[in-house]
Amino acid sequence: MYNGSVNAAVSIVKNHGMKGIYKGFFPTWGRECVGQILYFLTYESIIRASVRKDQKLSEAPLSVSLVGGAMAGISFWLFAYPFDYVKTLLQTDSLEKANAKYTGMVDCFKRQYSAGGVSTFYKGMGVAFLRAAFVNAGAFFSFEGALRMMGKSEQNE
Repeated sequence: MYNGSVNAAVSIVKNHGMKGIYKGFFPTWGRECVGQILYFLTYESIIRASVRKDQKLSEAPLSVSLVGGAMAGISFWLFAYPFDYVKTLLQTDSLEKANAKYTGMVDCFKRQYSAGGVSTFYKGMGVAFLRAAFVNAGAFFSFEGALRMMGKSEQNE
């Protein structure tokens, strides 16, 4: 249908305006805003819970960053997965109003919920959680380890 991403963008703007480019924006925005808050809140809470009141956060065992990262990734996707599901449905829906299945995010949520209940929004979640746990455990472990190696871990306390 398109000869690359630039051709797709130009064609979509030409035929559907900027609204076509931003299809799925609101569920993406909801996923990222609230998901990122939960992500960092989870990680920070786990790190803070691993040290005594008289200790610095940099004194938390490095292994705690593995647990914190894994739980942060899972908490992000626990909230974000339904929004990501709806975003995907909206972005793959027809750009032609007459052929579109959904009128927007709320309509998509309602219709999907009516069709299959809450479980509809979590299809494939196990794989996403597993990936999120390993990826984010590794990311935070690497980040915290690098900060410690550079002697920078106490700057953010």
